[in-house]
Amino acid sequence: MKHLIVFLPLLLIMGCAHTKNISPHSSQQVFNKMNKTLARKTVNVTMVSGEPVKAKILHIAPDSLRWTTEETGDTVVVATSEVKKIVWINHAEGATAGFFFGLIGGVATGALIGYLGTDDPGEDCFLYCFDRKDGAVMLGFVFGAISGVGGLLAGSKNGVHYTYRFQSTDDKSSLIQDRNLKNKASLTQSK
Repeated sequence: MKHLIVFLPLLLIMGCAHTKNISPHSSQQVFNKMNKTLARKTVNVTMVSGEPVKAKILHIAPDSLRWTTEETGDTVVVATSEVKKIVWINHAEGATAGFFFGLIGGVATGALIGYLGTDDPGEDCFLYCFDRKDGAVMLGFVFGAISGVGGLLAGSKNGVHYTYRFQSTDDKSSLIQDRNLKNKASLTQSK
């Protein structure tokens, strides 16, 4: 039981993260999808030099990235080779996931505690008298509501992180991976 009490708060503060590696040889579909997802979203751009920039994305192409800065509103165009990564945090998706994870975990925990912690009511009931079934339902409802709200708040604060890592042409592993993907694509097209 002690482990369960420690595990549930950790479950609430966990976040979801998705990482996608982008290379100069990625298909145009990858860039179109990124443009659709990130257009007009406020993101954190990290340059290869390590400089962080808070920006609103305007357009991503295989050779360049265009954004407006959050502080000044200036439009900036840089080569994608100068960009290390783009991180977008989706707080709405985090709130939804947090609510449902909290709700499910709370209902299950409350129902288990309610079922195991109550006995058949006797004559000496004063404040409440529940049998096992009613105790499971009541505590499942209460714990579910509390955990659902807690998960909603934690999820909206943390959000779901989408990271797009840009790989340079110097990164041999990305070039090998891209060549392998292109070879597989050409083999399937020729059949």
